[in-house]
Amino acid sequence: GTCSNDGTGVGSFTSIINGLTRNTVYYVRAYASNSVGTAYGTEGSLTTLAVVPTVSVTGIDGITGTAADISGDVPDNGGKSITANGVCLNTTGDPTLADNCETAVVASPFTANFTGLTPGTHYFYTAYATNSVGTAYSSTHSFTTLPGPPIVDTMAAYNVQSFQAYAGGNVSGDGGTAVSDKGICWSLASDPIIGGNCISSGGGIGSFISTLTGLNPDTDYHVRAYAINSVGTSYGTDEPFHTLSGPPTLDTTTASAITEDSAQSGGENIQDHGLTITARGVCWNITGTPTLADTCQADAGGGTTDFVATLANLAGGTTYYVRAYATNSLATGWGAQSSFTTDPGKPYVQTDPADMVTVDSADAHGHVINAGGETKQVTHRGVCWGLNVDPDDTNTCEVEGGGTGEFTVPLSGLTAGTIYHVRAYAENDEGRNYGADLTFTTISLDPPTVTTAAVTNITANSSTTGGEVTSDGNDPVTERGVCWDTNPDPTTAGSCLAAPAAGMGAFTVAISGLNHGTTYHVRAYAINANGTGYGDDVSFMTLAAASTISTTVPFDITKNSASSGGTISDDGGSPVTERGICYGESVDPDDSSGTCLQDTAAGIGTFVMEITGLKENSHYHVRAY
Repeated sequence: GTCSNDGTGVGSFTSIINGLTRNTVYYVRAYASNSVGTAYGTEGSLTTLAVVPTVSVTGIDGITGTAADISGDVPDNGGKSITANGVCLNTTGDPTLADNCETAVVASPFTANFTGLTPGTHYFYTAYATNSVGTAYSSTHSFTTLPGPPIVDTMAAYNVQSFQAYAGGNVSGDGGTAVSDKGICWSLASDPIIGGNCISSGGGIGSFISTLTGLNPDTDYHVRAYAINSVGTSYGTDEPFHTLSGPPTLDTTTASAITEDSAQSGGENIQDHGLTITARGVCWNITGTPTLADTCQADAGGGTTDFVATLANLAGGTTYYVRAYATNSLATGWGAQSSFTTDPGKPYVQTDPADMVTVDSADAHGHVINAGGETKQVTHRGVCWGLNVDPDDTNTCEVEGGGTGEFTVPLSGLTAGTIYHVRAYAENDEGRNYGADLTFTTISLDPPTVTTAAVTNITANSSTTGGEVTSDGNDPVTERGVCWDTNPDPTTAGSCLAAPAAGMGAFTVAISGLNHGTTYHVRAYAINANGTGYGDDVSFMTLAAASTISTTVPFDITKNSASSGGTISDDGGSPVTERGICYGESVDPDDSSGTCLQDTAAGIGTFVMEITGLKENSHYHVRAY
């Protein structure tokens, strides 16, 4: 058979056997020959090892922008059956099973079909084959996919409001050729395309965001991102969104039926935008852009029908600005501003807020805005005031010259803490007109306002408390301090202690002479000429004291027994839980120097206990506890 020749002579020798087949069982015997013959050693066996397969790439075909077919062959399985074969690819070089791999049917040759590739991209690929020993790879090859349209994703709309929303997209691949334009398109129908409502965000790859404006409230929309290169146009997915309900919209009607002190206007073309209209009407002023803070006339009706409102109490010869409004649960919508001029008539005067208010005086203000027309003259102007709404010449009035413009009238002799109504007025040859009714309140003279401080430093018969005077009631504080009692809400008629100083601010008072173990109520107080003010009632309990007890003189003394006890006259403010006597041959016996006996009862009062087991003719000391 197949043999090696390893020289002559006796001794050990080693043979290297080459040319064996992988994964094969072989039988082997040593031999030695001399002139007599050939002898053999015992037979042994071995199994050669298997190795990884040999694999190669045999070709590539079907290259498009997103796909390719790559073939391979396994000429040698390495001595073990092939369990898997295929192709791996990446964009960086030397791909392995950790990259994008396609497994082919186990055969030789085999073909792996790749899809979903990126257009215009350079890929590296290698074939692989696996047996039980491991995985082998072929040499690395490369190819480039054909150019294609860009790859773009749509970002869902966000921060969606009634009239606008934000949307965008991301161009993650240019398809192998430059992206010349990208952006978003939106419409009421699905899958919007270029040619409708679109916003461009320029060329290039990457993410982008745009603001969609001019949307209608409470409406379904669709949005798609797009990207364009020389190959074509790509769209992202269709992303629907719904705008929020919005404030109503409406138009202001042109004023009509204009007189010297009235006119008519209203609203039309009303849209509620998904929410019920709860109020509507018109507002007007003489400065422009009227709001609900100006003079308004509400319409009694609801819904979206047209309406007309009357603007009354206008000034003659004055230009007014008017806007219609409608309100739903979201907000108030306004029509466009319209203007008109009333016929000449009485002056137009405005009451301005009073100031410089004291306990008995104030300054009232007015403003004659229009004399009633270009030919009119304001002969008198001033204010009327009183305790009732809409004061007029039946109340107290004060004249302050004539003409237009702002003016001030000092008011005196008023009553402290009183609500007054005031109206400015102006007169021309057509008569008198009043401004709106405004109120002010004169400063009141009240008792001080004081708060009670927390109680601290509590002992068996003392504590510390105080307060803070936060308002003097518009009159100087002449005294401040604290009052206390065992009943709630103590007053200055009981036990009180004044602080060393009067006036505003915080103060502290130390209370003494209290009973131990007792609940007290304390209140801070402060006094001015108008009375006494009190803080809140604050309660606290003084600490308990030691109980008061006396020892009963021993009696019924025998040679080995005696009786004694004690009288508890005060529990110190806390219940006595244990009582008894201690005795011994030393002075002041207690539980460490003597023997103590506990009474079966507790509480205050007198008790007696018998002492037994004493030594005869011995001197003892006894103490009740």
